[in-house]
Amino acid sequence: MLPESLHDRSIEAIADDLLRWLSEGMYGTTIRAGLMGELGTSSPIYPFEERQLRAAAGVQHQTGASINVHPLIWGHEHLHVLDILEEEGADLTRVAISHCDELVEPEWHALIAERGAVLSFDTFGSETYFDRSFEQEPRDTERIACILSLLEKGYGAQVTLAHDICTRIQFRHYGGWGWDHLLRNIVPRLRHAGVSRQEVDTMLIETPKRLLTLEG
Repeated sequence: MLPESLHDRSIEAIADDLLRWLSEGMYGTTIRAGLMGELGTSSPIYPFEERQLRAAAGVQHQTGASINVHPLIWGHEHLHVLDILEEEGADLTRVAISHCDELVEPEWHALIAERGAVLSFDTFGSETYFDRSFEQEPRDTERIACILSLLEKGYGAQVTLAHDICTRIQFRHYGGWGWDHLLRNIVPRLRHAGVSRQEVDTMLIETPKRLLTLEG
């Protein structure tokens, strides 16, 4: 929950913080951010969230830093997010959208990729059933099928892979897949499905490296 005072912050004030975190350090330290994010958005997108997107686009012009956006995982605001950023002149090839693999919608993924953005398939190993909302996260096999669809369409350089470990049950000690799930289980499955070593390296190494390299 964000403090109420943050809801009224101007684009300029948000931009000042982002620029300082990139160039000087975050929260009183000398540790600088490597990109701007994750910038959270809801569905519909709130005015404060829109202002932070516009601020990030402006700071990207000054620094060349990439932007990472965390949309509502089961919403469909991805293209709206890209519209807002593009209106401010952002380079969409340096924008990564988190948790795209929470939607098993290859056609929707292709629409995002067509805009030039990077799709983060970053919740591997999380296949939770949420009983209150009656939502079921995708299976890893479904995530892999969506990746294969993007690769077939030529969007392999716009996909990144990760897992989103944020609860105890995702650790091996509590019965989860653990930190090595991606390399131990997912990469071999991708290779078995015909994904080349170069394509895997692009998703795991080259694209993240590109996003984390400041341009400008």
